[in-house]
Amino acid sequence: MVPTTEADEFYKREVGVMLTPPTGQERAEGWCGLQGVRELQIKYEELDRPASDIAISGLGWIAVEPLGVPSSDPDSSVEEEDGDSGELHLRVHVPKPVEVFVRAPLPVGKAASQWYRYQELTEVEEELRPKWHY
Repeated sequence: MVPTTEADEFYKREVGVMLTPPTGQERAEGWCGLQGVRELQIKYEELDRPASDIAISGLGWIAVEPLGVPSSDPDSSVEEEDGDSGELHLRVHVPKPVEVFVRAPLPVGKAASQWYRYQELTEVEEELRPKWHY
């Protein structure tokens, strides 16, 4: 992870070196690059629990936690609304066919017992949920 302002330079410098596809460096030469970009706006209500998870198909997931002190930079990726709530703005770059989606945070580890609260799916979430047909 690098700051947005350094991302393009880092990518150009490291593709085929540190950023090598798991299939090997020889496949890096035919690499089409990160063509897909998802702009995410993630709202959070509490600072002491993850706001959500970002799941990247074929890679895994990343827990998004609103930790740290918000920046005074006008181009900041954090917008505070009041007290402990706010909104995070993230940009995720992936190869074209890879899907990126946001989900409720998975309760992982001992710390999760302090913040996890079970909630039923809303009607909208139920509609968006993949349907399994056997």
